[in-house]
Amino acid sequence: MKLVETWIPVATVVGTHGLHGVLKVLPWVANPDWLEWFEARAARKKDPKASALTIQLQPEPTEDSEATVFSISRWELVAPKKLRLTLPEITTRVAAERWRHATLRVPAQAIADLSSPHTYNPWLMVGYQAILKNATTPIGFVDEIATSGDMLFLQIAAPVDSPKAGRTWLIPLSPKIVPSVQMASQTVWLDHLDGFFDD
Repeated sequence: MKLVETWIPVATVVGTHGLHGVLKVLPWVANPDWLEWFEARAARKKDPKASALTIQLQPEPTEDSEATVFSISRWELVAPKKLRLTLPEITTRVAAERWRHATLRVPAQAIADLSSPHTYNPWLMVGYQAILKNATTPIGFVDEIATSGDMLFLQIAAPVDSPKAGRTWLIPLSPKIVPSVQMASQTVWLDHLDGFFDD
């Protein structure tokens, strides 16, 4: 997925809540840092120099799938990876359903450190090397991002010059299995997978 100017993709809309257009959102990391930025901005909302809190929604690819910017009137983190967003422009469940499976983007300044191991964009991880914890050489490379319901998975492909060339493995993208992603070195670190890659 390509970044759009100053907007960074960070979550997926997975459904609606209630009758008034509240969006259910799945952040790509638990307790996302960008919510703290939202909190700080909200605290300054009476400051005339403070801009409105906004997000961008990119619907699934279609002929008219242009991204749209929305303001935020309320948000609630109901679990580490479950967020509810209220947008004043969306007031009915029918209107909200249009945005199911949309990608949610936030302003780049909402993410203080893009190199943080807890702040990353899974859709940009294709091509990253995958290394097991305490290992020094890659077990393979991320060649696809897959989804199943609310879950994201990394498809790891064995290096073409390895004895396991042609093999692929599907890894859940969870903090326990993928404890760290380093964007600077384009590396995905894996853990709790003892024996998983064995023949």
